[in-house]
Amino acid sequence: MATAKSENYVIDEVIVEDSLVGIYKARHISTNEEVAIKKIKVGRHGEYTDWAEPAAENEMQMLRKLNHPNVIKLLDSFYTSDSKVAVLVFELMLADLGRLIHCTDNRYSHSHIKCMVYMMLSGLEYIHSSGIMHQDIKPGNIMIDSHGIIKIADFGISIYVNDTYRKLHRLPPAWYRSPEFLLGDRQYGTSTDIWSLGVVIGELINRHIVFPSKSEIEQILMIYRLLGSPNDKTWPEVKTFKHFLQFHDESLLNNEETFEKKFPKANEQELILLKSLLVMNPKYRTTAKQALESSYFTTGPSPCKPENIPRLAAPRHRHSRNPFHMNDLNASDENLPSDYSHLNNETKRQLFSP
Repeated sequence: MATAKSENYVIDEVIVEDSLVGIYKARHISTNEEVAIKKIKVGRHGEYTDWAEPAAENEMQMLRKLNHPNVIKLLDSFYTSDSKVAVLVFELMLADLGRLIHCTDNRYSHSHIKCMVYMMLSGLEYIHSSGIMHQDIKPGNIMIDSHGIIKIADFGISIYVNDTYRKLHRLPPAWYRSPEFLLGDRQYGTSTDIWSLGVVIGELINRHIVFPSKSEIEQILMIYRLLGSPNDKTWPEVKTFKHFLQFHDESLLNNEETFEKKFPKANEQELILLKSLLVMNPKYRTTAKQALESSYFTTGPSPCKPENIPRLAAPRHRHSRNPFHMNDLNASDENLPSDYSHLNNETKRQLFSP
């Protein structure tokens, strides 16, 4: 319903903006409270129309139900008077985790990492216990505030766990997609978020992308190199998936990659945690609740206080406008994954629709 709520806010600064979505630093006029405003052009005609409005409505609906210290807080939401722009008002955050990871001036100890991991897992456990799958866990959607508190954000493609119609309006970045998602399982569950968070934690430890693929096939190959190819014994259902892939040239897989080699900066407890999160068969992947109760948090070093987390942020990069090619790096970066961006939209719909 059209409202005049936009008159309550004044925009002070553009954080990031493109032709479809803009994020702004703003103030509530009567209280002078600093907030972040997200504008989504739902009335735009063209190739994005079919997902922009559902994504905006979805994010509003999900966040109205969620209230947790480690989940971004939606303060207000409304449409502009012409109903062409959805406006979401959030608490103001300092930066996203991607910008912290890629700032070389930050030095993260194991104690810093443990504190950050605890907050990420706490937020995700709450989301899952609320019956929701996030579906887009990546560094760019994990925010940190000026006090060092981490909050999970961006629920545009989140769905309810019991939702049997799982059509995605956007695909999460290939680097963070779980094996079951990559291989075409349409009955996946909350463990797909656990995989994505495991990759994020690995990236935080390594300070670089864990699986820097340039295509989905290469992404699958990189996962197989670390975990081995799935088979009838380790994952009986996998051969029934729409995009199941086998590499018949064993030389592609025989590079003896281990978790120790993949995460050389990780300590023993971090390796144990990563091995429980990055499991090929989702049935055997740990849950967020189990991870929070694991030995990782009862073994030294103790987590630091959130306010002691280094919070310098790398410069912002403009996001790609292609909803099937979302990532946290500049679109001109040579490491950008190609995904399926060379395909037209109709082909993409045929590939990824349930």
